Amino acid sequence: MPLPPTLARFDKIVTNRVTTPFAQLLPGTAVVEHRGRRSGRVALQAIGAHGYLDCTPQPHR
Repeated sequence: MPLPPTLARFDKIVTNRVTTPFAQLLPGTAVVEHRGRRSGRVALQAIGAHGYLDCTPQPHR
């Protein structure tokens, strides 16, 4: 079932901004830092890191 676009916007604006600062402190979570292809803007996103054996923690910049 596809999720509504309003939920995606809420997740991007509210949930990511609240959870990302704590993601490196919580077990089983990680922060992905990526740069926009067109804008070049750096974005941080918290993800669940369960089951990734080759995951190496990196210091937050």
